Amino acid sequence: MTLIVLQELQAYGANITPPFDASDLISKFKLEENIDLFSKIVLELSSTTFLKHQKNRLRFSDVSLNSIHDKEIPESYVKGETYQFSFVGIIKVMGLTLIIYPKYIIDVSKDVENQFKKFKQILKVLELYEKRELQNLMASESEIIEEENSLSLAIQLLDYHSEYGLYTIEQKMYEESGEGIINWEKTINEAPLVFSGNSPLYLPPYTEVTNIDELHIIRMIQLAVMKDIRKNYYDILFLLDFILPQNTEVDLDDLGDIETLIYHLDNEINSQFITHKIELIRLLKLYLLSHKRKDLYSNLTFYGVTKFDRVWEDVCKKVYGDDLGKSLSYLGLKNTMMLDKSTLLKDVIEKPLWIDEKTMKEVKASKSLELDVLHVNKKEKVFEIYDAKYYLMSFKGNQIIGQPGIGDITKQYLYEQGYKAIAELNDYKFTNTFIIPKDELEDDKGEGVVFAKVSLPIFNKMGLSSIKTVARDSEILFELYLN
Repeated sequence: MTLIVLQELQAYGANITPPFDASDLISKFKLEENIDLFSKIVLELSSTTFLKHQKNRLRFSDVSLNSIHDKEIPESYVKGETYQFSFVGIIKVMGLTLIIYPKYIIDVSKDVENQFKKFKQILKVLELYEKRELQNLMASESEIIEEENSLSLAIQLLDYHSEYGLYTIEQKMYEESGEGIINWEKTINEAPLVFSGNSPLYLPPYTEVTNIDELHIIRMIQLAVMKDIRKNYYDILFLLDFILPQNTEVDLDDLGDIETLIYHLDNEINSQFITHKIELIRLLKLYLLSHKRKDLYSNLTFYGVTKFDRVWEDVCKKVYGDDLGKSLSYLGLKNTMMLDKSTLLKDVIEKPLWIDEKTMKEVKASKSLELDVLHVNKKEKVFEIYDAKYYLMSFKGNQIIGQPGIGDITKQYLYEQGYKAIAELNDYKFTNTFIIPKDELEDDKGEGVVFAKVSLPIFNKMGLSSIKTVARDSEILFELYLN
């Protein structure tokens, strides 16, 4: 396997005609001598949302009459075409393994030289994010889509083994005068009774010992799947920091065909009541199904996300202590006449009210303004509003680049207005902050660095203060998220 290191939203040339530039994607893939394979890989990636093909707009002034007649496309137009990855994580496709870093990393090559330290942490963040998202789906009773992507399943199975080990079924056995604990019920009912003086003795006593069924079929399937994972993903296991069991000599083929193995899994899950064991059986079944389909479907497997901004939002929710899902009574807040004490903090902001002009019937919308984070700081009596912004923000001379837009700024002020009544009732103040990621931010000592402030005169007149933009060192924030 060939390991290719790339970066989210970095522009890579789409040129497939020599001479190639080092920034061309074909050069990154090291396929300058195999254009056909490169084209197949691009076609496979283009069937997903991971790869974007950016084309130049061809202006009429760029095309001569001769080139129109000869059906030629100007070289400047072709050279301007680029590919961009809208993805963070790992993609395996047709013999290539793509390692794709987030856009904010300053120097990807430096991290590669440092044994992928940052990328390993990012994979752990993605793993925790996936778990939290699954919990949220289950809590809301939403339908969970069964993931049949083998790399994602492999990582979940490795994570299970790291936490719980191999599947175990315990068997109780009884011995006469063994070294285990005496089973008095069996001893009294079955052992011969003798007397020593006036004292009854049961000879010999039955002792109880618990053995693990090392050859249980589910345990064997788990071991065989672990061996299959080692074989298929050997080139990236070092990134995942998982330790595989050493006794993985059993092959899936040795245990039977896929249908037979799935039959055993289905039988076991019907008699199993321990939650984490049920989850293992479910994952094993999905992995076997993906194994069965791999020759019929896509030659592509992956682990990661297309929208890393959602990961950044979840990181900020956990680290900054989001209280939106808690009730007013739980938070110790007085409630207005319009609100019940069981009202959740996120439901304080009113929903839009629509009126049907024909019937004059009023209908409330299902959603209102949705914050990323609202933390109730009881000690300081402050409502702390945070909005996670996965932006690359910078100042250049008299210009600002990559900043939150007017809509983002307006929403922040509206959030504050929406909670104004309950804040005043409880004698609370507000802070309002955008949180952006930065790489290698040495000045971040645990609370971030104020990078900028923004205000709108129209809201200043209403007594609302500026919104701060705080930069956070991504490694520090991720460490807090993981712990």
